[in-house]
Amino acid sequence: MKKIKIGGIFYQIRREKNLEDANQSVWGVTQYEESLIKIREDMSKQKEEQTLIHESLHAMLHESGIDNLANDENLVTPLGNMLYQFITDNSQMINRIISTNENASKS
Repeated sequence: MKKIKIGGIFYQIRREKNLEDANQSVWGVTQYEESLIKIREDMSKQKEEQTLIHESLHAMLHESGIDNLANDENLVTPLGNMLYQFITDNSQMINRIISTNENASKS
């Protein structure tokens, strides 16, 4: 996946070898002004997916205009972890929703 749409804005997704934020090694970074999500590339597939959900939540809060919470790791981390688990544990339901929406848009 090279881009994701959040709040009507396309965010580019870039995998990088050495990822830092404020001189600290991190798993992911969201740059709102550039509409860019960076994910560290040397992680397991599960950790990469979980990090993408986490960074996407940062962008969702920002694009919703809730900037006072957009960078709150105490909020984003547990919500991101639970959302990742919800998506992976309920993939059949999510695929059914996607299929229904795709069929409706073809009508």
